[in-house]
Order: sequence, then C-alpha cells, then structure tokens
Amino acid sequence: MAAALRQGTTVAQEASRLGVELTRIAWGLSDVAPAKGDRRFTDPAWTSNPAFRIIQQTYLASAQALDRIVSQLGEDASGARRSRPGLRSTS
Repeated sequence: MAAALRQGTTVAQEASRLGVELTRIAWGLSDVAPAKGDRRFTDPAWTSNPAFRIIQQTYLASAQALDRIVSQLGEDASGARRSRPGLRSTS
C-alpha cells in the first residue's frame, strides 16, 4: 500500500513540475535543450522556428519527466528496468 502511495505521489509531483516547465516553454522562458551530441535536433529549424522549438522543448521536458519518474520509483519497481530503454531522450 505504501509503495502504491509513493508511486502516486511521485507521478503527481513530476506532473506538476512538467506543467510548470510547459508553461515556461509556452512563454519562451524555458532553457530545456537537447543534450550535447544529440543529433536529432541539429537542423537549425529546431531553434530558429518558434513552433519547432516548442515541439522540441515539450518533447525533451516530457522525456525528462518520465525518466525522473522511473528513477524515483527505483530499479526494483516492476518493469522499471524494461521501461528505461524506451524513455531515453537521446539517441
């Protein structure tokens, strides 16, 4: 029971944190950026086109939130080890 409550709290906290970051993205105040060496976002359109920048930052912020959730739930959580490869925000 305590583990289920902890999971719900973790998800709620990360959802709130993501909501704040998405607001910052919408206002153009976010500093979310791809990791150095992330080749997926090398085209200048990702930074010069405001719509593409919002898409990029939203994707990266969401991926980071999911990665933090999996990390906080711990490697012993059911499925965490299987989930992690699918959550990688860099390729």
